[in-house]
Amino acid sequence: MINGLGFVGQRLYLFPDFFKNISTERLFGEGVTKEDLNQYAIGETLDRIFEYGPTKLFMDIVLHVMNRLPISCHLLHTDTTSVSVYGDYESEEEGAIDITFGVPKNGRWDLKQFVLSLIVNQQGIPFFMNTHSGNALDKITIMETIKSLKSSLTHENKVYYVADNSFYTEDNMKKMGKTFWISRVTSFNRFFPL
Repeated sequence: MINGLGFVGQRLYLFPDFFKNISTERLFGEGVTKEDLNQYAIGETLDRIFEYGPTKLFMDIVLHVMNRLPISCHLLHTDTTSVSVYGDYESEEEGAIDITFGVPKNGRWDLKQFVLSLIVNQQGIPFFMNTHSGNALDKITIMETIKSLKSSLTHENKVYYVADNSFYTEDNMKKMGKTFWISRVTSFNRFFPL
């Protein structure tokens, strides 16, 4: 993850260079060298993560950490962002997202994109993350994200889901049921006339 944050867009064969001045044995165990973290090892790891499901892996890690540390989840903030990309993306993988044109949040209407949804707690600790096709709508992806987290989260305390006004639709309000939520309501009378 550290390498991903620092080497975004770098080729896998450059992966060992990231560990040039880092003690790999201290991070990964005795006998592990930077040469062991080569493009083949990383590529196979990424393939296995894809097969397992990146969202499922992320949730497994979060739930494992939550069981060991007192991490608060009273306010869970959810939002999406679009990530613009260059090049051709013709995916024929089953279950893969579509890299396509959508509503870009960075104003790059000329580029294809994918959408990333994220839920963090009030301290900014990520609880859930998922990717969506580039033309996915916020009002749908935010609800899907909340539903996915709710099904995995077993928390006794009150949890409030916080989202922007794209979340506030009649269909989403029905799906939320008796769940606590906070959002900006643009036209309250539209769904609940006084």
